[in-house]
Amino acid sequence: MNAPQLLPAVSTLVLALAGAAASAQPLPYGSFNPAGRVLDFGEGRSVAQDDGRGSCTSGLCLTVTLALADPGNPALCGTATTLDVTVGDEVNICYTLTNHTATTFNYHTLVDGDVGTLLSNHVQAVAPHASFQYNRVIVASTSQNATSGDFTSTWTATDVRPGYAASTAAPPPFIDISTSGTALSIGDDNATAITAPFPLRFYGAESTSLCIGNNGGLVFGGGACSTFPYGNRALPATNLTGASLLPYWDDLMATGTVYHGAVGSAPNRQFVVAWHDKANYGDTGASAGQHGATFEVVFNESSDTLLFAYRTASFGGPAASYDNGASATVGLQKDASMANQFSYNTANLTDGMTISWTPILPASATATADAVLDIGAPRVSLTPSPGTGFNPVVSAGALISQPLTIANLGDRDLHWSWQAPSTRAHFPVSPRRAIEDFARSAAGRALASPDRRGQLAAHPRGVDSVPAYGLRNGTAATIAFVSFDVLDATDLSVLNVGHPTTFAADFINDDFSKQYGITAFAGLPNLYTTDTQTGEAELIAPVSIPATGVANNPYGAAWDPVTHTMYVTAPTFGTLSTAIYTVNLTNGDATLIGTIQQRMINDIAIDASGLMYGIDVQNDVLVAIDKTTAEAQTIGPTGLSLWFSQGLDFDDRTGTLYLAAYDQTVGNVYTIDTTTGQATLVGPSFGEVGGFSIATSGTVCASETGTPWIRFADGGGTVAAAASANTDIGFDAATLAPGSYQANLCFYSNDPDQPRLVVPVSLTVNSGDLLFRDGFDGTP
Repeated sequence: MNAPQLLPAVSTLVLALAGAAASAQPLPYGSFNPAGRVLDFGEGRSVAQDDGRGSCTSGLCLTVTLALADPGNPALCGTATTLDVTVGDEVNICYTLTNHTATTFNYHTLVDGDVGTLLSNHVQAVAPHASFQYNRVIVASTSQNATSGDFTSTWTATDVRPGYAASTAAPPPFIDISTSGTALSIGDDNATAITAPFPLRFYGAESTSLCIGNNGGLVFGGGACSTFPYGNRALPATNLTGASLLPYWDDLMATGTVYHGAVGSAPNRQFVVAWHDKANYGDTGASAGQHGATFEVVFNESSDTLLFAYRTASFGGPAASYDNGASATVGLQKDASMANQFSYNTANLTDGMTISWTPILPASATATADAVLDIGAPRVSLTPSPGTGFNPVVSAGALISQPLTIANLGDRDLHWSWQAPSTRAHFPVSPRRAIEDFARSAAGRALASPDRRGQLAAHPRGVDSVPAYGLRNGTAATIAFVSFDVLDATDLSVLNVGHPTTFAADFINDDFSKQYGITAFAGLPNLYTTDTQTGEAELIAPVSIPATGVANNPYGAAWDPVTHTMYVTAPTFGTLSTAIYTVNLTNGDATLIGTIQQRMINDIAIDASGLMYGIDVQNDVLVAIDKTTAEAQTIGPTGLSLWFSQGLDFDDRTGTLYLAAYDQTVGNVYTIDTTTGQATLVGPSFGEVGGFSIATSGTVCASETGTPWIRFADGGGTVAAAASANTDIGFDAATLAPGSYQANLCFYSNDPDQPRLVVPVSLTVNSGDLLFRDGFDGTP
């Protein structure tokens, strides 16, 4: 068959996603990503004539092929459907869709069986006998949310966008249920769950559960609920908690009454939710002088048509400038990637108006394809294990050796060492330019999602709580030093209100009685300690970082347990750069290490091995940083839309990296995969967290220099896949008095899940009496 003829690209779509599920959607406002910064990949093989490849269903054909990523060719489409790679490799997954039907498909949804939705109603015209290519670049990972092994991709194409069509013609009359319905008492910004008397239908789903919010909207299919956001956004909006009907989403006051109830007889009943005489918060929060708006949502038992009806769409009085939807969102939303918007912050409503929403039934076709991504990695197992350790008994003056068995249970070579890794050990083997280009492209930014509710919650094994301290950001009167559990970060204890703005903070030397922090946005920075029992701050010294209101503000800090040094990150908004300093915790003297260009590193974290990581809110990626030079390299995209303050810190007990993220209105806690950068949702937080510091202890590692009674027969080595090897550990009591001695051996390797294992040693030195020398009695 002839090779496909390339046609001019309608849109070159080269998107990358580091094992994360997200949907194509506009980037929420508030990101540091400049709107005009678009990476143009040029034309690619995006529309071609049918070449007959792939498995076909209903006239739609899909093939999925794999290749190692080529940063110079982001539109690369490999030929293999099975590919062997190693954790950390960049992989280009190429999806090629061919249309064998007589219908032009304009909307496309792509679902990966491992990570979820990749495209949701992406707009691209694919004519009959034409093809469309979509490229996705990932960092190979074996985490639970990553594409790996045998995975199935499902592509659904439609001619028109699914959803609802809105019409305002021939409105039916407003249905008044104020005398027959059930009245609800809903407080300001609150919500109440109710049950409808018959199944309601919305976006193809059925439910009798509704969550009715005071702020002019309701959530369909929701369970228990207590709040509904007052901050309306354009649709799709990421601060809505589920499928939502929004007749008048605005900041409404707790005046008036909300009713619900059914009218008519089965099977033609209607279920009505009505907001009566609702005042708008307006500019002052004064309801006096407002007559209030009255509006409703109507479900129909016998059809899927929905109604929004408005007896009055105006508020009058001091809120007259907000009349008729001038500051409201009106529409329907299925999820954070699919919505039907009638208006946003536009006065398009009128008294007596009705909006009829009729379901759109598109022509559709679906195709599936399988591929196998065999991701290998070394997997270390030690004997004795970290849980058992060494328990040698040796006579004073004697030397004994015991073996450590190193088993590699993985399918790639294991490289190990007793020495802490170099400051660049966490840098990718080769620069991840394809991933970095993605993170800076318009397409990549469009995949960023600030609220990853679809991901499986991350709860580290064996960990019931992760104690932490930090700032609850706010005004000068409300900012507070707080304590909380990272795994349940909505429940906090306020220790001190009016605390200094110590956004750059951490604990040092496993002393959790006081946190060291440096102020930001408050003139020249100052160094404080904060008592974790009382929350009281004590000034230590001014800090010699030349900060201004928009430049060099200390925003993040991390204590290095290896060199016993405090590092501080100070981004500059105007130049999109970040300076890295060390700070003397006695006198506040700061030393510049270097400046990272085109990155806004709002916080840093250093693991127990001394490796520095940073969260880059300019590009929404995790970066590796060389703490000796301030050189930085992308690890991978988080899959989040990051904004303003971000808290990053390790739980030193487990080596888990946590991110306390914020996107202007929503706070969430995530774990971050240090191999790929991928974020996985743990749960919501109380809001914007500054000075995020986890209060858990790491381990002091023994060395031959610092612990002279330890002897390593080998400094390191390599163990082949599915093999094992022994190395001897010597215990030298030549200079030790009888007694007990403890140490921790830190075993470093390239196992991506266990880069550092701690093997405890409990050495017993006896007196060396003759009884013990010959094993029987004291006879020489």
